[in-house]
Amino acid sequence: MLLQPKHERHRRWPGSLNPHFLLHLLSASDVGPVSRNWINRRLNVFAGAGCQDRIVDEALATGGDLRRLCDLFSVTIATAEHYAAVLNYPCLATDGPSTSSQTEVPVTQHGE
Repeated sequence: MLLQPKHERHRRWPGSLNPHFLLHLLSASDVGPVSRNWINRRLNVFAGAGCQDRIVDEALATGGDLRRLCDLFSVTIATAEHYAAVLNYPCLATDGPSTSSQTEVPVTQHGE
């Protein structure tokens, strides 16, 4: 469903007032989002993965601007530092390899 365009969503749920992109039988008649469990089961993907990818993309786009990451995603300084650490990975550098030492960054939950 994620790769299907918006018109497919409208075709399947034409009378739905739910503003969310993902719908199922119960959420189509309500205005709330689908549950994280539904996303995990139905799409076979961790529900927070999209948010984590978005934070990493923002860290790369802003050169690791901690203030921007904190303000935009409502995360702590420690969490922003965690995501900004991706700038130390040469494979993600846009201007060539980084001179910083590579360190493995543990995966944390959004907002920790």
